[in-house]
Amino acid sequence: MMQTTSILAAISLIGTTACNSEGLSIGSGDQALSQAHGAHGLCQDFNVPVAVDDVPDAQLYLEYCTPPEERSNGTLIFMVHTTNHNHYGWNPPNQRFSRVQSALQSGFSVVNIDRLGTGQSTLPPSDQVTIDKVITAIHGVVEKLRDGSLTGTAHSSIVWLGSSFGAMYAWQHEGKYPGDFDGFVLNGIQHRVKVSFAQFALGGEAIISVCEDPVFSQTFSDCGYLVDAIGFKGPLYYDEPNAAPGMISGSNWEARLMRDVVSANLLDESLPFIGLEVFPEPHEIPVDVETSPSQNVSKPTLVVIGENDPIFCGGPEGFVCDEPTIHDFEAPYYANAPVFDIFVPQDTGHVINLHMNGPSSMDFENQWVLDNIVNQ
Repeated sequence: MMQTTSILAAISLIGTTACNSEGLSIGSGDQALSQAHGAHGLCQDFNVPVAVDDVPDAQLYLEYCTPPEERSNGTLIFMVHTTNHNHYGWNPPNQRFSRVQSALQSGFSVVNIDRLGTGQSTLPPSDQVTIDKVITAIHGVVEKLRDGSLTGTAHSSIVWLGSSFGAMYAWQHEGKYPGDFDGFVLNGIQHRVKVSFAQFALGGEAIISVCEDPVFSQTFSDCGYLVDAIGFKGPLYYDEPNAAPGMISGSNWEARLMRDVVSANLLDESLPFIGLEVFPEPHEIPVDVETSPSQNVSKPTLVVIGENDPIFCGGPEGFVCDEPTIHDFEAPYYANAPVFDIFVPQDTGHVINLHMNGPSSMDFENQWVLDNIVNQ
C-alpha cells in the first residue's frame, strides 16, 4: 500500500506535516441557514463521542432529523459524504437539492455526518486518518442509534447512503460490523477509475494542500490535509452544464461550506480499492473480484452512477456509463448482495443530488429503499 508521502509528492506539495489541525468555524449567518434546514421535519445537531484507537476524545458531528411522526416509515437513512465535501453536500443551502429534505419528505429519519477527519468532526493528525478509524467512528454512532441512547429513539432499520469514497467505506464497514446496516445506496463508486481523471486531479493544481489554500490555510496547520482548489469543483465533481445553481461557485461562505478537507493518508489508502495506484505515475490496476471488500456486502444494494461522472465515465478512455454496461461490470463484485440494482441518471456528474435533475434522482433512490427494504 502506498504511503501518505506518495500522494503529497504526486500533487507536488511542499511542506512539513504538523501534528495538529484546527476546525473551520461557521458564522452566525450560516447557523441561521442551518436552522432552516428542518423545513420537512425536526433537525438537531450532535457531537457524538466515539471510541477510536489513538484518537483521544474523538467525536463525530452529525445532523439528526426526523419527519412528522404520522409520516415516518420507520427507517433511518445514514448519510456519508464524498471526498472534499462535508455534511453540507447532502444538505446544501439551496434546499431544492437537499438529500436530507428529500428523505424527510419520503418519511425517512436522517443522520448526516461529517466523517472523521472532515468538517466539524475530530481532525486527527492527517497521517493517522485511516479507513478503519473512519468506519470505527461510524460504528460508534450506529450503536447509539440502534439502542436509542443518542436520540431517545431506537432505530431498528438503518440504510447507508454514501457518495464516492463515502460509499466505498460501506464495503469495509459491512465486513467489520455486518449488523449495523440493513441496505446500501452507493452513489458515484465503481471498481474502475479513469486514469485521465487521476492525472488531472492529482496533477498539482486541482487538489492541493490546505497550507496552499487561501481559505483553509487560515485555520489549518497540518499540511497533510488536502482540499480541492478554488475554481476546480466543477471539473472534479460535476457535469458542469447541469450543475445545480450555486454549487460550483457562489459567495465566499457558500464556497467554503461546499469545500472541505481529506487526509492524504486516507486518500492514499482508498485509491487501490477502485483500481488506481499513483506511483510511479497514476495508472490503472485490476481489482480482484473475489477479494474486493465489496464482497462483504450482503444486504440489498443500489449503485447510482451519473451518466457523465468525470471520474468513471466517458473519454478519453471511453468508459460507457449506462445501466446494462455498469451492471455487467460491477455485479460480480457484489455477488453476496441479495438485490443488486444500477441506476444511471442522465446529465449528471459525480455528486448525484447536486445536479439539475437531482430531485428526480433522489426520488428514485427513496422509492428503491421503500420497495427493497422498508416494505419487504
